[in-house]
Amino acid sequence: MSTSHPIWPLILLGKLLRNTKSVPFFFFLLAWANPLLAQLPDPRSFATAANGEAIGTADQHWKVATNAGGPFMPATVVGNCDGFWFVPTVGTNWITYDQGNGCHHSGDLDLYFQRAIQLSATNACGRPVGDVFCPEMGFHADNCILEISVNGVVNYAYTGSAMDCDNLANAVRLQLCDGWQPGQNLLNVLVRSTPVAVGLLVFGLPPPSPPVDFLGPDTFLCNANHFEINSPDASTRWFDGSVGQTKTVGQSGQYWATRLDGEGCDIRDSISVAFHANFYLPNAFSPNGDGLNDAFQPFFAAIPPSNYLLRVFDRWGGLVFESHNPAVGWEGDHRGKPCSAGVYAYLLEAGSADCREKRSGDVVLLR
Repeated sequence: MSTSHPIWPLILLGKLLRNTKSVPFFFFLLAWANPLLAQLPDPRSFATAANGEAIGTADQHWKVATNAGGPFMPATVVGNCDGFWFVPTVGTNWITYDQGNGCHHSGDLDLYFQRAIQLSATNACGRPVGDVFCPEMGFHADNCILEISVNGVVNYAYTGSAMDCDNLANAVRLQLCDGWQPGQNLLNVLVRSTPVAVGLLVFGLPPPSPPVDFLGPDTFLCNANHFEINSPDASTRWFDGSVGQTKTVGQSGQYWATRLDGEGCDIRDSISVAFHANFYLPNAFSPNGDGLNDAFQPFFAAIPPSNYLLRVFDRWGGLVFESHNPAVGWEGDHRGKPCSAGVYAYLLEAGSADCREKRSGDVVLLR
């Protein structure tokens, strides 16, 4: 008895590999098939009380101990326990080691806060997690953060006197880039507090959005025969296979390039460049609702101009239509009433903020 295997996944992968625009979706399929290749977590999920835990309850993820080696217990959510504490504008709350009096305590106190973070082996583009994961985080404490480490690798250390340290109002804000590895990771924060309160507030900042428009806006030129397209990355790969930060073009058209984002993933952008107002204008139209030539308007070979004006006049020179939008054409009426069949004159001005080309002629309105 033979077993048949569906071939559509292979066909789909073949199509994806031939289409560069489908690369991100291709990696999504790989991530779905391989749990070690997945999207890295949002830093905002690492915040204290990030799951909306109520004040007086245990934080679901952050633990705390009075000794570096533990034992660790769930930290208590205390909100804005002390009137001097910073009040967050993000959806987080302060946490503490509750000695039976909320955030308050007597004498100096060192607290060791810890959060376990699970990471995949790579990001969605297959880059090792240790090379690309740099979450941006902020830390408030009453009163001093002495050290922040990931799996024992120190990312931040305060070397001054704790009495001169004020992380209550001034957050320690940094990118945590060192020490990450596949599997479980331990983020540790050492806080030193003097009487009478102690607490920790952690917040994460959203990861940066991929710079999808790195080539700039579409460009229309009247008085030029070449244009230099610029990318912020010297390793940009252009449509013709060349690599560099700039590319000079001399013909109207759409051009594209790819570069790497902060996580090592390919991103692609395109730009349309138009030299002069290259367009076609029909010499007749019939606004009868059949979907063919129902409006009189230009058809641009490249991008529509940013500076545009179309006017239509009757045989006595009266203005019957005016538009500043290339997408809005004349449908053969004036003030809501159909115009008579016949010959009408037009004046078209098209260009950019720096220049403008003019064209005039006649168009036949058919009924």
